[in-house]
Amino acid sequence: MPAEARLECQARKTRKNYRPYNFSKTADSNRYHWAVHIGPKSPTKQRLGVRYHAKERLTVKGKSEFIFEESEVSPQMPLVRIAVAKILDQDRAVEILRSTATRQNAPEWNCVSWVQEALGALNVDSRALGTRILDWESVRDAAMEYCPRK
Repeated sequence: MPAEARLECQARKTRKNYRPYNFSKTADSNRYHWAVHIGPKSPTKQRLGVRYHAKERLTVKGKSEFIFEESEVSPQMPLVRIAVAKILDQDRAVEILRSTATRQNAPEWNCVSWVQEALGALNVDSRALGTRILDWESVRDAAMEYCPRK
């Protein structure tokens, strides 16, 4: 049974050393952590869904690095979650997400960049997704427009 691919936006405290992504329209979006969420159309306690994202962490030497993380989560956790596509081949979609690189030592790169790159990779693949709206500006603007209402 196909699930829907979901993009979620979660509130995130801004830190002094946070690497801001340069948004043309929505400066406030740096206050949120972005991830791709694959889950059922109608979530239940038995079917929670999985979150895929680039997560920043501190190294032993006190520097930060980005790692890819995949974890089961409750669909009630995100501040905002918007459907962006129907999944035709979930294994293929997960493979694409797992192969989306995290970048190190790139001052402008962060979780937002990872989601943008992941959506781009999913969009060019002809097998993973069916109906979709993966244009980054549309996805970002829809999520950011919805955030203040939550």
